[in-house]
Amino acid sequence: MGFSRVRQFFFGGKVTVTMINNVVLGATPANITLHCKSKDEDLGFHTLEFLGNYMFSFKPTLIPWQTTLFFCSFAWSGSPYLHYFNIYDNKRDDCKTCNWKIYENMTCKYLTERRSFNACWPWNSVKLMDAYNTSKI
Repeated sequence: MGFSRVRQFFFGGKVTVTMINNVVLGATPANITLHCKSKDEDLGFHTLEFLGNYMFSFKPTLIPWQTTLFFCSFAWSGSPYLHYFNIYDNKRDDCKTCNWKIYENMTCKYLTERRSFNACWPWNSVKLMDAYNTSKI
């Protein structure tokens, strides 16, 4: 385990994840509904207006053989798909404050050293929504 992770756990410990809605369909900004959870915690459903944000905090595990993972699904009007992404994975993310912009085709993380949201990843998966069961969002 890296020194920054050990320091983070003992000195402040909490990680804060913020997601900002930047989804635009054509030229029209879109509201999004997101649903985030980990293995142990369900953060519920949240709807964000364009440029709105949702924030949550947690204390990541320090146990080397375990991982802290929060995954989210995103949906918006005009798209019949659920978009999935691991918004925090302690094997990938080494931030105490993790800021993300959510776009229609990817998610981008803020890199402090570059002062911009230019670490971008495509969706983990995209699945067609079941029109009769929105509980899977």
